[in-house]
Amino acid sequence: MKKALVTGGASGIGAALVDLLRAEGCEVVAIDVREGPGITVADAAEIPYDLYDLVFLNAGVIGQPGPAWAPASDEVWRVNFHAPRRALQLLIPGWLAAGHKGLIVFTASMAALLPMPYSTDYCASKTALLALAESCLHELRALGSEIGISVATPSFTQSNLANELTGEFAEQFRGFIERGAPTTEVAQSMIDGAREGKFLIATHPNSLDTVLPHREALLSGAEPPRPKGRRMDALFQTKY
Repeated sequence: MKKALVTGGASGIGAALVDLLRAEGCEVVAIDVREGPGITVADAAEIPYDLYDLVFLNAGVIGQPGPAWAPASDEVWRVNFHAPRRALQLLIPGWLAAGHKGLIVFTASMAALLPMPYSTDYCASKTALLALAESCLHELRALGSEIGISVATPSFTQSNLANELTGEFAEQFRGFIERGAPTTEVAQSMIDGAREGKFLIATHPNSLDTVLPHREALLSGAEPPRPKGRRMDALFQTKY
């Protein structure tokens, strides 16, 4: 029986990953700070070691919105970046010693490729997570390891990510999420992408259409264009 680990497994994409993997017959360790059926209540930074076949470092928080000059959120950085990095410290040395070839999938965000206004810590922590994954990949390959590293970049997905937010932004964001992609669809694309050996798993392929023009503007030295679309327009009209 294959073994899997999912952090943030009590809700949203994490819960969908757990359900899909268990339906396949996998033995799944599902970790979350919240209680739930089949959930091991624990912090995402302290995962149990094992020679897992699949690891989804999925736990994440968005943090209270505000401009880039607002106070930083230590909690967003702890959950979104430091916990996954700690997971690597707990898993990789043992896997290397055992010659294990498990797959590790980080849940980043489309915000790692296209920053979203008024969510500096979320966007920056997810961008850092993407960099962590790529650095880890190159370092593993330099050692001759075949451990798989993937990064998923979901856009708006039906989840409880905004449940703890307050104010006008929270209402806007909840609306985006309600119209987002189903969690099962996103989770399945993450599982499939990892098994296909993809590094970047674009769970919302249409969102990539806005990434290339943004990167081209950056490389040209020009100011990056403001994110477009009805959802982004609503964010700029929101009071913080």
